[in-house]
Amino acid sequence: MSIAQELYVWRLAGAATWHAVVFLLVITPLFGVLWPGSSWTSGVNWAGCVAYSFFYALHFGVLFAHRMVLSAREATPIYYPQLGLHGRSWLAAFLSRVFLRGRKMQDLISVSALLGSTCFCATTFLYGYPKLRGSPATLTFSSRYGLMLGLLYTIQHLARCRDVLAYPSVHRHRYFRLRRQMPALLFSSLRIAAAALAITAATGRVLPEGGAVGLITTLHAGWLCAMGYVLGAELLQIVFTERLNLGTLGSSTAPVSAALRPALEALAIPNAVVQDQVLQELALVAEGSGRSDAAWRATVFADETGATGWTPLAGFLLTELREFVGQVAAALPATAADARTVAAATSGGKSPAPMQWNVLSASPTTGLRGVSKGQDNAAWVVRANFHRLGFCIRALAALGASSRAEDRYGVVLLCQPALADVLVALLSCVSALQAYSRLVSSMTSRSVGPAARALQGVMDAVSAPAHPTLHQVEYCAYALEDLARASVYRLVRAFGPSLKATLSELRTKPPHGTPADAAALLASFLAYAE
Repeated sequence: MSIAQELYVWRLAGAATWHAVVFLLVITPLFGVLWPGSSWTSGVNWAGCVAYSFFYALHFGVLFAHRMVLSAREATPIYYPQLGLHGRSWLAAFLSRVFLRGRKMQDLISVSALLGSTCFCATTFLYGYPKLRGSPATLTFSSRYGLMLGLLYTIQHLARCRDVLAYPSVHRHRYFRLRRQMPALLFSSLRIAAAALAITAATGRVLPEGGAVGLITTLHAGWLCAMGYVLGAELLQIVFTERLNLGTLGSSTAPVSAALRPALEALAIPNAVVQDQVLQELALVAEGSGRSDAAWRATVFADETGATGWTPLAGFLLTELREFVGQVAAALPATAADARTVAAATSGGKSPAPMQWNVLSASPTTGLRGVSKGQDNAAWVVRANFHRLGFCIRALAALGASSRAEDRYGVVLLCQPALADVLVALLSCVSALQAYSRLVSSMTSRSVGPAARALQGVMDAVSAPAHPTLHQVEYCAYALEDLARASVYRLVRAFGPSLKATLSELRTKPPHGTPADAAALLASFLAYAE
């Protein structure tokens, strides 16, 4: 069984199983439908069981629709300055996350499936559940409320990036992770149901039948329906961010190619969800201290040529790291000497105009005073690739440090990419993130417009918590910088001053800065001054 099959078949089945059980246990009022008597011995209401099965079938359709929109990173930003849309403005972010996700037909189908399934499930549930409870319910009001509930839930789910996987820093059993999130899920589902009911009553100027009892019953039904939605989304988050346990593949009886083949094949699949799963496991196995982790790392260094182990694995990790550093460096301003040279060349030999600082207008959401496509792209890259780049940095540093004791053939030193490439890539990542953090911190506008504040308050009041990386971009940059700095120190502790000679063997250009800058930064790390 391949890794992709485990993710898309068995993990979805596991999420559906947990969803069915928790859906039955958490939604306690349904026990009154299944067992209406004072005790279970009074008999089972088979009509209630059939109704529950039908309701859960509808929620399973919503769960499958959640799986269709599940993604590894936030949608790429749109940038149309002619229309006043910048990549990180609230309007552009809303359009890119909800309507223009991947600019593909498949994304349009997945969003339509989520919207259609939530609206149909809510309409059916809001009409059928009060009937089972003996309360009056009209199809007209149930349809309006169901459509509004499905629309509001879908918009907040996509706009708040609840469809983007958020990997935990500490892995625990799914029971403990779900128990920790249950209070937040209960309150967020209640807020969504209440907001949808208020909008429905305000726009239609009509309330459900039955007076106060009917209103409470309708709100209760909407709360249960929204609870099924947020529960399914949270279970997918939990199940699809669990470990793959690649360490068990590194047995002493398996050939080298057979032990590494599943991971290398999964990295070759153009699917970010599968790749991030493998990268997470690579980082954990590379840093692990167990016997299975050491055996799996030994397979990486077992091939003397590196063709079936170190070379393709490190090549993929370095490519990801270099691309990230290049995109971040594109948002950095040129040096003063380069700016004067370019200005003199473009002015035809005339003296360039004096440079003015901090005179540009501020962006309402990014806070960057100079809104450019490079800055928009860099902000998106730092946020969207936060987990992915962290896995790559950790795996590269841990494999490089463990090679000091576990690489019997010197694969990391003799094969390409060599230890010097790993070292200079990590140093370039540190320097680029340091410069980017200083740039963003110095150019951030702390003032937020009234429209943005009002929109943020509304979203916080009527939606579930946002994705953890949807904060100011400097927070993510600081965290990645600390991680890259710790990874360089891991290599420093393993190899010591010999890294100076290793760096002098570099034959390629650093992704950011010059070899002299990398050597100076390495000297600072060797002196433990960073």
